[in-house]
Order: sequence, then structure tokens, then C-alpha cells
Amino acid sequence: MPRSLVEPVVLTDTGLGNSTYLVDLGNGGALVVDPARDLRAVRAAAAARGLRVRFAADTHLHADFLSGSLQLAADRGSDAVAGAVEVLASAAGGRCWPHRRLADGDEVDLGGLRLRAWATPGHNR
Repeated sequence: MPRSLVEPVVLTDTGLGNSTYLVDLGNGGALVVDPARDLRAVRAAAAARGLRVRFAADTHLHADFLSGSLQLAADRGSDAVAGAVEVLASAAGGRCWPHRRLADGDEVDLGGLRLRAWATPGHNR
């Protein structure tokens, strides 16, 4: 049955002014959007809800933000992390680490939810 509303868990790092979002995919898995480098809050929130992180999406990378996506992908088999976390990021970003490159309009089946990428140029335009 399709889910009509997904209510993300907001994890805010007030010191950095960054918010990370934990999304329950409805199948025991989770998507983490813009994970902070310090993953303790993500791991605790996922574990408290019985979720295992399967995807990490970076919506932006800037000099003032270090993503925890690569660490999530490397942390295989922990209580809150699935066997392999797939990192999702903009194809236009030119990142040099393993990730699924997404362009405007691309869709990804997350298992319990479908994600569509929207290009939203910001600081560089």
C-alpha cells in the first residue's frame, strides 16, 4: 500500500546550523538526508525506531559542511546501518567517491519509497 505522507525525523546540530533528516522507508530501512559528520544522533534515532540505514543522500556539499555519507557507507553491519549504504548525490557535483549520480528528474526506488531528484542550483548561480 502506498504511503501518502512521510514524516521525517529532524536531527538538528545547532552548533553547525545543519539539519539531518531520517526517513522511515516503511520496510525496516531508512534514508538519511544530509548526514552530519558526527553520526551519533543518526545511529541513535535509527536504532530507537528499529530502522537500518540503507541510503544516504547528499543534497549539497559546501566548504562549511562535511557529510557523514561516506562514513555511513563504510560502517557495514552496525546495529543502525545496513550491510551496504548506497550514497546518492548530484551528478553535477563531480564527487570523486563512490555514489549513485543523480540528474534532474532521475528516480530511485528506495524499497518503500520512490525518490525523485530535482536540480536546485544555489550558491553557484
